Amino acid sequence: MGDSFLTAVEQVSIEDVRKWLVEGREDADNLVDLMWVVLDEIRDEEGNLEALRVSHPRVPINLLVVDIRNPKGKPEEPGVIRLVAETDIETIDLEPKDKLKLYRFLLDGSRLPLLKYYIYGDEDTIGVAVDLDKKSLSKEEFNDALMSLAFGVAYLARFKALASQIGSEAYMMLFKMAAVYAQKGRKKEEIVQAFIKSGLSKEDAESIVDMVFAQLGVSESKESRTTMGII
Repeated sequence: MGDSFLTAVEQVSIEDVRKWLVEGREDADNLVDLMWVVLDEIRDEEGNLEALRVSHPRVPINLLVVDIRNPKGKPEEPGVIRLVAETDIETIDLEPKDKLKLYRFLLDGSRLPLLKYYIYGDEDTIGVAVDLDKKSLSKEEFNDALMSLAFGVAYLARFKALASQIGSEAYMMLFKMAAVYAQKGRKKEEIVQAFIKSGLSKEDAESIVDMVFAQLGVSESKESRTTMGII
């Protein structure tokens, strides 16, 4: 995913993750390297960071990062960093038959790499989560998880009963990401494979990348890349 990624360390902390997110740059071509804004932090009585909520205008999700710490009495278990996309998609008013279809739909969606869907809150809001092992976590894996969450939100638009609640931003972000990769000189197949790795279907990945390359006037044989202000 690029030379900017850190190699895996013995155990990554939520403070490390916070540093990855806030020390980014606006011209980054990976989600983790963007300059995210911290909206809220939760710390324990000793000042240790337990959770933070961040956002970025180019990414259509509110990202909640939670430190799931070692179970007491089991220091050999490093715990996980949990990433949650807070979608604001409420399902409380769906008809019972649509709710049943939705639950089956979400179970199918949970087969995507890394992702877990769940329902929470009084309005039966949909959440999308990824758990990452702190002991083996790298910056590259963290970026893959961010991409998976973005794809996971876009995937919800396939459920017709939810379509009106899901804006075009989720899909537009995928187009923007593909455009950045193309402008950086990535080959079409490399972009397609990066999207597939993060959970997008081969058909959807190829469709998005083909449209972006056509809009940019980019061909595989061209060395120069044309910028059309997509970002």
